[in-house]
Amino acid sequence: MGLTVEVAARTQGDVHVSTVVKLTGPLEPATLPVAEKAVRPLVAAGPKVLVFDLSGVDFVSSTGVGFLISMKAAMEKRGGACFISSPRPPVRRAIEIMRALPDAAVFGSVAELDAYLAEIQRKVEEGDDA
Repeated sequence: MGLTVEVAARTQGDVHVSTVVKLTGPLEPATLPVAEKAVRPLVAAGPKVLVFDLSGVDFVSSTGVGFLISMKAAMEKRGGACFISSPRPPVRRAIEIMRALPDAAVFGSVAELDAYLAEIQRKVEEGDDA
């Protein structure tokens, strides 16, 4: 299954409040070009608030988390804000782990890190809080 991206503007009256990007499917190297093609122009267009709705994301790799972090940094660089909403518990745990890792390399390779994240997400899905 591939990644789908839906973009919607949230407004209050006539005022644009935020841009919501709903991702559905896995967010990993094979699907990242789809996300980048949809999101990078949005960030460049200059919304004040960008929200990633991850309720439909069933798996996230280190590359996917890196993409979300880079979009947050790009929004902040231009004075905007970026938020994540509704991640499933396994995806939320993977994001928490990636944000907690120090900048120094902890894993021998990206493949090793992704295997670790996949195992953590599997455990959380099965009810083992990892």
